[in-house]
Amino acid sequence: GISNNFPIIGALVLGGSKIFPVFQLIYASLAAIQVQRTSLYRIVKYLELKEANFDLNKRFISKFDNDITFKDVNFKYTKNGKDVIKNISFTVKKGEKIGLVGTTGSGKSTLLDLFMGLNKPSKGNIFIDGHDINDKKNISKLKSWHQSISHVPQKMYFTNATIAENIAFGVPKKEINMERIHTVSGLAKISEFIESSPLGYDSLIGERGVNLSGGQLQRIAIARALYRSPKVLILDEITSALDTQTEKEVLSSIQTLDKSITIIVIAHRKSTLKNCDKIIQLEDGQIQNTFLKSEFKEYEINN
Repeated sequence: GISNNFPIIGALVLGGSKIFPVFQLIYASLAAIQVQRTSLYRIVKYLELKEANFDLNKRFISKFDNDITFKDVNFKYTKNGKDVIKNISFTVKKGEKIGLVGTTGSGKSTLLDLFMGLNKPSKGNIFIDGHDINDKKNISKLKSWHQSISHVPQKMYFTNATIAENIAFGVPKKEINMERIHTVSGLAKISEFIESSPLGYDSLIGERGVNLSGGQLQRIAIARALYRSPKVLILDEITSALDTQTEKEVLSSIQTLDKSITIIVIAHRKSTLKNCDKIIQLEDGQIQNTFLKSEFKEYEINN
């Protein structure tokens, strides 16, 4: 009868209510695996590429002696989508400090991706000293350009390793050039702090850099970028999370860098852009204004 089986039915209902959320998690995990599988296969395929695939006999060395030119560049993420970047043309000369400013969604990050060769223009061309970096006939042009750039994003990844290992990120410990580490730490204005600590460059920074302040991590990030001897340094909102004093210290360290390094700065704070030679204002994927240093100061006062 029902009275005799009621405890069993109750136990099954209670057990089902406990198990149901677990089945939901299993389903969500399986769906995530299916979604990410293609990306994983592509990454593995890319990692297995051999250097020979880049046709070393036609290797292009990105000298970058003169300028970088965007000529009538348009970009959209999908074939039938709308243009995110619209008919952009400008030139960056070697050694210039260029600021990019604009509201959220104005196209700054997309333009930066095009600049770094992570995306290709839907229309138009990007030239380095007259060479199209997206030339399909010689992929080594783009590969060489990637090797010429160091990018400091808003959020840097730090491992629970020594300061030296984090600066020379990706380089085997035995192959780290300590002379280079000392040089770039000095340029980033972090060497005095490091050398005053008991373990110096062997100090552990902790998981995600928990043992250091935000300003110290930003300067280590700059030192990491400089370790690769870049021709172009890209700084993406690096002072957005810093207080005013720390921002001044970080900007001061940037000012002392090699004058031959071309620097691209993305920022919302106008104070971050005050030392740029040229400021490009973007709105809705188009260049709204281009200011020289003196003109931007007047614009800043009026706005």
